[in-house]
Amino acid sequence: MKKLILFILAVTSFSSIVSSQTPVAKNGQITVKGTKMYNASGKVTQLKGLSSHGIQWYDNCYTKASLQSLRDDWKSDLFRITVYVNENGYNTDTARFIKRIDEIVSWCEELGLYVMVDWHVLTPGDPLDPTYSKSKAFFSYMAKKHGNKPNIMYEICNEPNPNVENGGPSWTRIKSYAEPIIAEIRKYSKNIVIIGTPQWNQKPGDVVGNEIKAENMMYSFHFYAASHSNLKVNLTSVCNKIPMFVTEWGIGSAQELQNVVDTVEAYDWLNIFKRNKITWSCWSYSDKGNTASVLDSGACAEKNWTKVNTAGAFMKKYLVNDYKMEVAKTFNVVKSETDKDGINIILSFSTKLKAISSENTKKFTATINNKPVTIQSITLSNDSSTISINLSQKINLGDIVKLSYSKGSMTSVENYSLIDFTNLSILNTVPPPGLFGVEDNFDDNTLSDKWFNTEAKLFTYTETDKALKVSASYKETGWLPFSLHVPNVSMLHTPTVTIRMKSDVDFMFRIDVADVNGNRSNMNDLTFAIKASDTYQTYTYDFTGKFFQMYPNFQKLDQSNISIIYFYANPGKSFSGNIYIDDIIVGKKP
Repeated sequence: MKKLILFILAVTSFSSIVSSQTPVAKNGQITVKGTKMYNASGKVTQLKGLSSHGIQWYDNCYTKASLQSLRDDWKSDLFRITVYVNENGYNTDTARFIKRIDEIVSWCEELGLYVMVDWHVLTPGDPLDPTYSKSKAFFSYMAKKHGNKPNIMYEICNEPNPNVENGGPSWTRIKSYAEPIIAEIRKYSKNIVIIGTPQWNQKPGDVVGNEIKAENMMYSFHFYAASHSNLKVNLTSVCNKIPMFVTEWGIGSAQELQNVVDTVEAYDWLNIFKRNKITWSCWSYSDKGNTASVLDSGACAEKNWTKVNTAGAFMKKYLVNDYKMEVAKTFNVVKSETDKDGINIILSFSTKLKAISSENTKKFTATINNKPVTIQSITLSNDSSTISINLSQKINLGDIVKLSYSKGSMTSVENYSLIDFTNLSILNTVPPPGLFGVEDNFDDNTLSDKWFNTEAKLFTYTETDKALKVSASYKETGWLPFSLHVPNVSMLHTPTVTIRMKSDVDFMFRIDVADVNGNRSNMNDLTFAIKASDTYQTYTYDFTGKFFQMYPNFQKLDQSNISIIYFYANPGKSFSGNIYIDDIIVGKKP
């Protein structure tokens, strides 16, 4: 279910709040202790900023004036210099790139901005490939030249990835690349070093238990909001085990040409960062014009550093508002919704709350269809980041619910205060009757005729031991699915497909969906690696924020009328084996 994030309208004026301190003046030398960044005063800190695009392509976007605007107009703490090695980058003219990087680093020092120098491993994706052989000399120079500055950080490998080798370099291989580079940097600088993790920085879990033994060491994570909602657990499961730094993320899609944004997902990610004090830089401070940039086309030539596109408007507003709230020591509601039974209002915050008391209840008022209702109790969640407000009346589908809060004792663990708000509209998430999805556990023999294959007659289906057995053996390398026809199920409220299955072979398994009009999704990033096993495992494919990822020439998918689920075994490659499906659930929670 896509849950709309509702932010409070004008609540408090911050126009008089200013701070003359630069980010570096405020925080000083940043160090890593445990899993968090600490400033020079010993306080856990979170930096927020933007990344350049390739400086070989958007060179006119990076001037002292543009960086000053980034600091003053955008309220950014951090700037990431993206040093492509190939792609007409560093390897084409080492001296020119060194001179340009030195210039930008010096401007950041003058402006009090933190700066990260990114060795942009991309194609090929193995940092030990000979094309990256200059990395040690590059970082030796950077550390010698700038290593005593409190604002510089070194990102020594952007995105290890499988552009060349099948599966991409393992963490063991990435670690073997990183250790000598770190040792070289440490001869001249103690500043923070960041290293990429496997699969485009999406598998930091591979690092846990096999970390690099070095001080001021962090591990990077990358994602794009419109493509990677399913990767949140990859970050949240490790961010309190190893120090994480999101050195690159975007509001749009990982496929730039789709030119879409998902601000709902972006807010969710930003709240994860906020709650867990994860530092980040957004891609990218350039005027490419699509969602891979935050400036509109022509902004850099015009020297108009606040000429933003849709992604930029979102990012700038977030940074400025977050800065104002940090200065004022306040926090706000980031998500508001009803629970599934329509009895409670759930408010989520970007911070953890202190214990709440009955006094808090008196500070809230609520109406349903403009009629006052009694707030009976408030309960704090186990993770202290949400509260459940119990009402005296059930919320039904179509009800207009509004909530107000007057200044009270609701405070965060950092002693920040919840700001006042009036008539916050609450999204009713109670699903209407008939939209609970479908499930079949294969306990009878009624499903076989629903399974078919539209691409080629490659799969056979038999029912055995109250499970569906799908068998195939083919060498074709096209994207050949087997499919399930479902009775026009809605995935509006629960946009997931859950499968309980096992297999006698290892393979990759992904899903697409199609609506009654034949429009079909393109969910390349919804893929699981299935291991051969005698035990059934449960896999949930979450389509939140992904229904606009389409194949070319299709119209927007109608997620309220899904009629076909497409399953790909080893997409694009050969497959030989048996898959056993014990249960499948479409459009509802298991």
